[in-house]
Amino acid sequence: MKRNSINTAMKLIFLLCLFGLFACSSETKKTVEPKSKLAYSRWLSITESENGVLISITNPDNITEKSEYFIGGNGPANATTISIKHHGLAVLSSTHVGMLGLLNEIDAISAVADKKFCYNKELNDRINNGKVVSLGQETDFSAEMLLNSNSKLVVYSAFSGKLAIDNKLKKLGIITIPNFDWRETHPLGKAQWLLLFGYLTGKQDLAKKEFAAIVKRYNEVKSQSKKSNVPTLVGNLAGDFWYAPAGGSYNATLLKDAGVNYIFKESKGTGSLSLTLESVFSQLDSVSLWLNPGFVSKELLLANNPKAAHFPVYSKGEIYCYAYDMNRFWEMSAIQPDLVLSDLQQIIDTFNSNKKLHFYKRVE
Repeated sequence: MKRNSINTAMKLIFLLCLFGLFACSSETKKTVEPKSKLAYSRWLSITESENGVLISITNPDNITEKSEYFIGGNGPANATTISIKHHGLAVLSSTHVGMLGLLNEIDAISAVADKKFCYNKELNDRINNGKVVSLGQETDFSAEMLLNSNSKLVVYSAFSGKLAIDNKLKKLGIITIPNFDWRETHPLGKAQWLLLFGYLTGKQDLAKKEFAAIVKRYNEVKSQSKKSNVPTLVGNLAGDFWYAPAGGSYNATLLKDAGVNYIFKESKGTGSLSLTLESVFSQLDSVSLWLNPGFVSKELLLANNPKAAHFPVYSKGEIYCYAYDMNRFWEMSAIQPDLVLSDLQQIIDTFNSNKKLHFYKRVE
């Protein structure tokens, strides 16, 4: 019974890691940065005019594919018109919940993907009171459930492209909005998607103010970084492949800004790497720090990846992860990248015996 519980927890936690932190996309296409009105985001563009606000979202895997939305009157013919509503917003990622929470707009949420991944107390109370619908999985929920939630807009992460029921939802008058914050190349680019939720809820001024504060805090923490010479492994094995942040991803930028000596920092791509275990093994002799294996304990880690017992870093190095409070990390880390940066700084500071960590803990 104990082993079954371990396996169930292991599968659940590790799947979260794959579809969140490492942005697991099979990225084989070369992506080109489109022009944007925003300072950090590559894929979100917001343009204000006298007539209203144009929100343009570019697909990172096909930059000719854009989803455009207009808030106001007399918008472009190819843009979907959005009326500001303070209720009826379905959000299918924990990151979206964190951003709406920062804007004090939890009551705008009408549906979430799965309640067991929710950290926000107010949202959990609303789910338990029947005011918010828990749909299930982002890629597998019924249009009927969404319709019954009185949702008018759906924001989803597009890990697998468009929603399978996208056309059906549009016929029902429900607007779908893809969110590519997980494909950004900078943590501040990811955080800047806060502005999308600001405009969707009429809180754009507050969103701009909060984002400016995020930028200030991040840069202040970054200025304190010291470069580490300790070779660092990131990620873990899932199936036949080792998944880790690609060198151009926002996670790799976080590692770089903190001073972490990430062994795959020169790799290409803005999503995740899918590496053979052999290619990882070839670099393990020098590794003494392992980050983000996706599990809270060595027991769970070995249940997922028994070969980890043969890694020198497993027995002689240090392992750190955010997995002990996973829901909090997914909701809050995007809007608190300065705290993630601070954690990474403290972890690589070998002379600091009193590490002050916000999201991370040592895996033991």
